[in-house]
Amino acid sequence: MKMRNLYVLFLLLLSCTSPQQDAIKDGQKAPLQTIIVQEKSFVDYLHLDGRIQAKSRINILAEEGGVLSEIIKEKGTFAETGDTLAILDNQVLKSSFEQAAATLKLAELDFKSKENLYKKKAIPENEFLLAQYRLDQARAQYNITRARYHKLFISAPFDGYVNDRFYDMGAFVAQMTPLFDYMDNHIVIIAFEINENYIDDIKKGTPARVTFDAINQLVLETKVSLVYKAIDPQTRTFRAEIWIENPDHKLAPDMSANIRLLRGKFDNQIIVPKDAILFSEHKNFVFLDSAGIVRKVPVEIVATFNDSLAVQGLNAGDTLVVSDQNEISIGDSMNNDLLN
Repeated sequence: MKMRNLYVLFLLLLSCTSPQQDAIKDGQKAPLQTIIVQEKSFVDYLHLDGRIQAKSRINILAEEGGVLSEIIKEKGTFAETGDTLAILDNQVLKSSFEQAAATLKLAELDFKSKENLYKKKAIPENEFLLAQYRLDQARAQYNITRARYHKLFISAPFDGYVNDRFYDMGAFVAQMTPLFDYMDNHIVIIAFEINENYIDDIKKGTPARVTFDAINQLVLETKVSLVYKAIDPQTRTFRAEIWIENPDHKLAPDMSANIRLLRGKFDNQIIVPKDAILFSEHKNFVFLDSAGIVRKVPVEIVATFNDSLAVQGLNAGDTLVVSDQNEISIGDSMNNDLLN
């Protein structure tokens, strides 16, 4: 009784096979799938990764050596042009400046005295000229020492932020060594690389849309500011930049940016699925249904649109084969009966 039930179940399974399975069993294949080619208008974008840089970022050097005696602007604080950031103590330089100031005052007094005597013809001209030359010498020496002394007062070269300080209070700062990392991030640069294949598409003024992973709600509509003329021989890319005002100073150097560049606008283009195209070294082509017979047609790719391609070589209304392209040949029947 048990063996009989199993036999009945086997007969039922055989009777449930689909017509398509029966066709495959008999050596026939399912009909090829097709779509009707249509025209579309679309915009082609180039998506790139960028990195933010401060437009002006420098190391402020200690032009004269000295002990860091006072810190006026701490890290992270804003400074205007000319504001004192820190003061160095150099007693030798300070004494030289004071000495030069005193020498200048003596020379000025001596010159005024000699000038009055010369006007009264009480001294010869050479003595008067000698006093004048001493005054000029003292003034020049004073200007030199004053300039050097003022270098002990480290000042901001432009409006910006103290990003970092490399010495602590009381440390000796050697001459011509960096003391501050200073930057102006009012304007930031978004730097990115363009493959040489797209250099004709991306130029100064190309519309761009920039988003940031770290600041989800920030979306900037802007334009390309600069495309470098020299190519990097190793990466085969051109450097390009977008200069923008930093909204509320939210953007920081080395932050990542997502850049979408407008590569081109295309009107009334033939759009086909990418999988429908067979790519070869010399030419790309598709298969069309021509009155029930497969016909091979070469196409030229114009642009990429999502998972589809804009191509030339087809007409709106053509019937495009979108399945089993690697298994068919020119002249095959659309029902695949010539494949058997």
